[in-house]
Amino acid sequence: MKKILLLNPPSPQLCVRDYYCTFSAKAAYCWPPQDLIALSGRLSGDFRVSYYDPHSHGDDRRRSLEYVLSGGFHAVIFTTGSLYLDEDISFVKAVKERLPGILIVASSAIFRSIGEDIMKKNPFIDGLLLDFTNDDALKFLRGDYGGISGMFFRDGGGALHLKDNAGTGRFSFPVPRHELFNGRQYRFPPGFFDKRGPFFTTVASAGCPFKCGFCTAASVPYSRRDTGNIMEEMDWIWRKTDVRNIFFADCSFTADPGAAVDLCGRLSALYGGSLCWICNSRAEPLLEKETVRMLRRAGCRMVMIGAESGDEQVLKRHNKRVSPMQVCEAVVNCRREGIRTLVYFILGLPGEDQASFAKTADFIKGLRCDFISVSFAMPDFGTALRQEALARGLCEETPGGWDHSGRPFLSGEEEGQRLLAQRKSLYRRFYLRPGRLVPRLLGYAGQLKAGDFQEGVRILKSWL
Repeated sequence: MKKILLLNPPSPQLCVRDYYCTFSAKAAYCWPPQDLIALSGRLSGDFRVSYYDPHSHGDDRRRSLEYVLSGGFHAVIFTTGSLYLDEDISFVKAVKERLPGILIVASSAIFRSIGEDIMKKNPFIDGLLLDFTNDDALKFLRGDYGGISGMFFRDGGGALHLKDNAGTGRFSFPVPRHELFNGRQYRFPPGFFDKRGPFFTTVASAGCPFKCGFCTAASVPYSRRDTGNIMEEMDWIWRKTDVRNIFFADCSFTADPGAAVDLCGRLSALYGGSLCWICNSRAEPLLEKETVRMLRRAGCRMVMIGAESGDEQVLKRHNKRVSPMQVCEAVVNCRREGIRTLVYFILGLPGEDQASFAKTADFIKGLRCDFISVSFAMPDFGTALRQEALARGLCEETPGGWDHSGRPFLSGEEEGQRLLAQRKSLYRRFYLRPGRLVPRLLGYAGQLKAGDFQEGVRILKSWL
């Protein structure tokens, strides 16, 4: 049986590659790539599948290359994104130079925008996956090119084929090989799950039906996973493992409220909330109190909600059709049912000014969520924000190491320093208030480990 390597490539620092975007980990917390997880079950029937994340082993680029070269792999499928795209391509090029017969396939949402160009500039890449939920990768590895619908690839004769019909509205896939992805570096902060410990990552949908101007997921057609197929995976987790923490990595778990409620009803009936899970969600479905109750009964313990800004004019400009008031109400509804919340914010969006920041700061001050996460606007591939940035001369056509968690991009040096200072200010105001800090430490004391204290000190220093 031929061997296939699913690869999360080496990188200069710990980062999250989640198919839609890539960003440096704000702290020592990250999760495995959802595209490779879905592919692991799909490919295991025909191939011997392995997964390699150099960060799990403390391996640098040299040792990572040695591992790949010595594995006897028929093909390498790697996940990537705009942050380290050049480095990732350089790494697999080194593999191909030493092993000319190996197949190299990449997976990322950004290839919907730049895939053809990537294939033409990098002849050593054999294929680019546009949809990790279907069986294109399996067909390609089998040499069954006729049935491929959403992939850029070279056939056995080297001819380039461009097929961009990915996204069918519904999908399913075999139970993933979760045991491959249970690396020691994958963890969430204290308080995300009821109990710290290993977790599995999966999805109930792919893409996003909402078209926020700053988000790469807007370029990926929304499709929903069959509920029965999800339950097969939950049953396997329940019967075959002792892992009870699950991360649904969907862009929005509740994008189809009816499907979400149906899934929650089944989870509640079978497991009574004993499977503890977290997810992302738009605010609007959480305005329905019964929906929030269903989430809680099904085992949901944390919901992560995108607010982005406290200025409604900025939100409207970037097609974020959710108001700060709706986010506030969603947080209150979750809190009432015992579901913790994290709210996302973005600084540096075009149209934002000092008054906008003041509105965001005031909004956060009154927000009763448990966590906030503040990122910077980036002109990532497939976004309306990128088109605006190109038109205004704020970025170039080629990828530039954009990092939502790193330094501001759409600004000059002086403006960038101001945005960095604003982010620090928001974190200090939110996390370091005595009325919030002390209860949090007491509430999560049982989950804290030595590494959390060290990480906490490092983060605290970065805010001062």
